[in-house]
Amino acid sequence: MTELEFLEERTPIYIDNETALAILVNNSDLKNKTFSEIFFKLRYPWINTTRGYLKDDHLMLYVNDYEIPNVNVYLFPYLFTHFPQVNWIGLGCIKGNPGDIWKPRLIIRRCDNDLLSK
Repeated sequence: MTELEFLEERTPIYIDNETALAILVNNSDLKNKTFSEIFFKLRYPWINTTRGYLKDDHLMLYVNDYEIPNVNVYLFPYLFTHFPQVNWIGLGCIKGNPGDIWKPRLIIRRCDNDLLSK
């Protein structure tokens, strides 16, 4: 897969630094751009901003140079509720080649079972 094909298949997402809300980048002019291009156009700081993408059944989140983001764990139930198609959230990336799917450093999986009631 080329980098352009990857950019076309994913939906960019970032976590707003002030509100901690997940912001999808659905603007057709920005959707297929890299985050450096998106943040430049939005005039939004990218340093220490948690960003990533939504693709198929997962979200991938990272910060700075694809590091594990320092986020509050309360964010995960919010993301799973807001994006019901998401089964897992990857945190941080092990860098690979442009266009390849990079592996997450950690995975948070959806658990729809109430394990505490058993």
